[in-house]
Amino acid sequence: FDNGGICGVCKWSQEPEEVEFELTVLERLAARYGKRKGLWGIEILNEPILEDMWKTMDVENRYKAADLEMAKGTKPNTMEFIRGFYLEAYDRIRKYLPEEKYVVIHDAFELKAWKDFMREDKYKNVVLDTHQYLMMAEAMGCPQTVEGYKEFITLSVQGTKRLCHVILSIFGVILSRRTSSTPLSSALKMGKIPMAEVGESEGAKFAVLQGT
Repeated sequence: FDNGGICGVCKWSQEPEEVEFELTVLERLAARYGKRKGLWGIEILNEPILEDMWKTMDVENRYKAADLEMAKGTKPNTMEFIRGFYLEAYDRIRKYLPEEKYVVIHDAFELKAWKDFMREDKYKNVVLDTHQYLMMAEAMGCPQTVEGYKEFITLSVQGTKRLCHVILSIFGVILSRRTSSTPLSSALKMGKIPMAEVGESEGAKFAVLQGT
């Protein structure tokens, strides 16, 4: 979420030394594990937070800073930075990662923002990771009733399905829904789009979807 490991502190993207360190960690991972048979791919960054999600989650009040001095200057990442970080990270790890291995980017909770991203021929086997949390229902004013949640899930899945049909013409998609009450078969049914992998890891249901 803030990728810093310290509650209430989100500054790493403002600090060039930190950014470079993270890029070199990705390089070292790719160099060490890139050619291993068991490696499916590497995700560059998990859940970077941008301004809209910062406001939705009320970060400064919900995640009180453990160290007020360290938290000075904390603010959400920018889309411009995250896009640039992904491009730089791709170039660095692809040097070591064979083309058949995947490079995964998280949508930063902005699924609509990536339709024009990494369209050039140089970008091979890029997969978009999106996390559809049921908890967002409450933040969006969903009535906390069984019927309210059922309606939210239905509308959410329909909207996600439409978006994924568009996104899948560009990327593969890892669609992760954090809920134990919705059957995977219904929550992730994507029309005629083939599912390359379906499974569950540490309680998170997921599908790896590939466009045709």
